[in-house]
Amino acid sequence: MNEWLVGVVGAADPTPPLISGHDEDRAVTAGDVVVLACTAGVRRDAVGWQRDQHPLVSNCSTTTTLGGDVVSTCRLSVVTRPDHNGAVYSCAASYALSTLTSSIRLTVLCE
Repeated sequence: MNEWLVGVVGAADPTPPLISGHDEDRAVTAGDVVVLACTAGVRRDAVGWQRDQHPLVSNCSTTTTLGGDVVSTCRLSVVTRPDHNGAVYSCAASYALSTLTSSIRLTVLCE
């Protein structure tokens, strides 16, 4: 199993979803495409993206590890615009007893 997945699989000890694909410290230029991925140890219908608390449509898939754990990854492609500067993209994973969220803020520069 990949090391980066160890923290997100296993329903007994749920952890916040893992966001990858963009370094929050790196600014992007308006018009750039940013692809964010959210990985969590739940079914794909229990994972979702939001921008500034508004739901977004994303492409999700689910796999089952050899150990029987369920891992879902939801990818979100964002064509950045100047009004996305400072926007907070959040991924929420709903587990049996709680919903855990991870977030990333985009810095978008105008040309």
